[in-house]
Amino acid sequence: MKRFDPAERNGYIGKAYIWPEKCVNCMECFRVCPVSGAVLFPNSGGKPYKKYSDIPVKLKYENSVFKPFIETSLCVGCGRCAAICPPRVIDVQCVKKPS
Repeated sequence: MKRFDPAERNGYIGKAYIWPEKCVNCMECFRVCPVSGAVLFPNSGGKPYKKYSDIPVKLKYENSVFKPFIETSLCVGCGRCAAICPPRVIDVQCVKKPS
């Protein structure tokens, strides 16, 4: 899968949002996002985790208070995360019509 450069966002029309209260921490959004750092996971000890493999297993359980979130400045609005999310808790809001 091609990784996107956020500077090349022309043609992308939305921003994704994860509803944390309904998220089950399946981490599919991490696996399919084409932009490194667009999907983040909280880190109580510092900067958020950018890579799925860096997140400690003990934080990835369904009832965890820690849930992934979208860095909207990097999101290109491709919708891959929303399409693959099993509980359908990711919305992509329209921000710009495609040219």
